[in-house]
Amino acid sequence: MLKNYLLLLLVALYSCTTSPIRTATTNDKADFGISNLTKALFFVQNENFKANEQQLKEHTELSNKIYNSFGGATDKLFVGRTHAKTFKFSNGTTTWYADVNTFNRPTAMILFDGEHPLR
Repeated sequence: MLKNYLLLLLVALYSCTTSPIRTATTNDKADFGISNLTKALFFVQNENFKANEQQLKEHTELSNKIYNSFGGATDKLFVGRTHAKTFKFSNGTTTWYADVNTFNRPTAMILFDGEHPLR
């Protein structure tokens, strides 16, 4: 139960910022793709921004805590920390594209609920 509240809190915090996630075009190439009915949570790092040691430590601790709570790849949720820089998410009707290098922070969490991506 606490896991669910923690995840909802994180989603709420991250969804309050403007999102650099946009509708994908046919020219967009992605390092990682997620299709509909798959729920995923990615922890990423924008290397265009310098993160201090504390930020990286907190990012790693949070990603490890959520990974340990939910496991890695399950039938309900895929959780992972990745060095991928571009992502495509599809719900079957719309495809979105996210480029980590356009994020306005050094670390981020991308959540795809199977219908919409959130950062």
